[in-house]
Amino acid sequence: TIGRTIISIVAQSGPDSEIAKRFYSSYLLPRRNGAKKILESAITKGEIRNNLFLELVMDMLFGPIYFRILVYKDTPSVQYIECLVDQVLEGIAS
Repeated sequence: TIGRTIISIVAQSGPDSEIAKRFYSSYLLPRRNGAKKILESAITKGEIRNNLFLELVMDMLFGPIYFRILVYKDTPSVQYIECLVDQVLEGIAS
């Protein structure tokens, strides 16, 4: 898929490459910001602990997906992503 191809290109580029910067600012950052807002809302509602390092929690959510794409050359299924989210949320629940 095109998503896997883009992620592979970004992974092969240097950290200061234009493609890596554009991927981060145009694709990854908006998704991380959306996830951060959801997590902050869950903290406000008392659904998850309030002493979390949210950057790390987002890495816990996004990291396994990119790992599967880049290392296993596999597109994570909806079931895999749902299980991932459930297990991370279980670990951070209040």
